[in-house]
Amino acid sequence: MNIEMTASEKDIKVISFDVEGTMVTTDFSASIWFEMIPQRYAARRGLSFDGATSRIRQEYDSLGDQHLD
Repeated sequence: MNIEMTASEKDIKVISFDVEGTMVTTDFSASIWFEMIPQRYAARRGLSFDGATSRIRQEYDSLGDQHLD
């Protein structure tokens, strides 16, 4: 099967699937967004966990809860 993409399809950067509540729990999602991501960010930037969490929450808040920008 040969599938050709249109120009607009080539511009797609993110495809998001909402699996919360079907494939993963809310607790699992929260652990990714509010524990694992801040831990990785802290390690890469040489920050404390609390410092990283504060910066990341500011970014989350600037986007709102319905955006992937």
